[in-house]
Amino acid sequence: MTIGAVGKGFDGLEMTALEPYLETAHFSQGAYLMREGDPGDTCYVITSGEVRIEVERPDSSSDGVVSYLRAGDVCGEFSVLDDSPRSASAYADTDVVARSLSVSALRLLCERDPASGISVLQWLSRHAAHKAREFSTNLQEFIFTGESDPEVDTLVASAVVAQAGFTSWSEADSDAESSLVDCARTVMLAESQAIRAAANRVADELHRAVEVIRRHPGKVVVTGIGKSGHVGRRLAATLCSTGTPAVFLHATEAVHGDLGVYVPGDPTILISNSGATAELVHLLPLLRSWNSPTIAIVGKLSTPLAEQADIVFDGRVASEADPFNLVPSCSTAVAQSLGNALALCLMRARGFTDRDFARCHPGGQLGRRLSDGEPVPVPSHREQR
Repeated sequence: MTIGAVGKGFDGLEMTALEPYLETAHFSQGAYLMREGDPGDTCYVITSGEVRIEVERPDSSSDGVVSYLRAGDVCGEFSVLDDSPRSASAYADTDVVARSLSVSALRLLCERDPASGISVLQWLSRHAAHKAREFSTNLQEFIFTGESDPEVDTLVASAVVAQAGFTSWSEADSDAESSLVDCARTVMLAESQAIRAAANRVADELHRAVEVIRRHPGKVVVTGIGKSGHVGRRLAATLCSTGTPAVFLHATEAVHGDLGVYVPGDPTILISNSGATAELVHLLPLLRSWNSPTIAIVGKLSTPLAEQADIVFDGRVASEADPFNLVPSCSTAVAQSLGNALALCLMRARGFTDRDFARCHPGGQLGRRLSDGEPVPVPSHREQR
């Protein structure tokens, strides 16, 4: 198999955003694209040639050909969408050229460009839904016998379930206002429920973190990578504006000179959904040399950051808000909410007032109002409800 550059078969998708995440694979006649039962980590869009899809028939000498795929068809999308093993084998019936999209590349696309990532997921889901209908019908005809076979029944049922699951999202009218509103509400409710669950877990960690930071006369350092880094930048800004001096430290740049920002004893807030971000884990022994108390906001507890940090905020979520659990949404909302909670609790513990806020925020409409002596409006009980 060789890698080159060919662009076909993605009708309806914006290729400018997708192209950097694709590879081009060449398969000679008779070669496997994928084998039944193998882990599913890549899907292929056929750009030329013909691919034969087969399922194993242990009790028969005949080939278990389910279908043939040609230019524009997709194979392997089920495994990519639901992280399941390959349900069939794919052979190059002729020389084949295909564009490949790996799970890791798809996750990276969704993280960097959520809108394009969702478009690709919907596109794959439409193909999966269409194929599931055909596959479930063909498979029932293909293995029809007078006696029930539990393994066959399970395979057919899986195809039907997949069809229902993929169809519900992929075939929604993306131009319909009601569908978009429903999607928005689903995302917002999922995030709010994740935040509510995290709020029920905040207890001793919050008190300890507030005390560690409040007692320290210097600044707080906040660090993270990727989306967690963006959350960290915002948290550092919020801390500064509410009476706690803070800076954001990019974890990669830290080991290339930026550790010089530390004064011994500066607390560090480390944000990582995985709890195993390599750049942050590698920082831990260096932070100990600066006598830095470490406060981790993590999405997983049995991880290096959670196990080695002095204080741990539990930012776990059941899933992200998108149908395929890929786009950072609930996890970033929870991390941001935990950061806000810490910053505003510090504000209260310090006795930080609106006058103090005015000194930190002299610009903008709010700063002008505070400088002019106009009181900050406090919502009534009815408005708070």
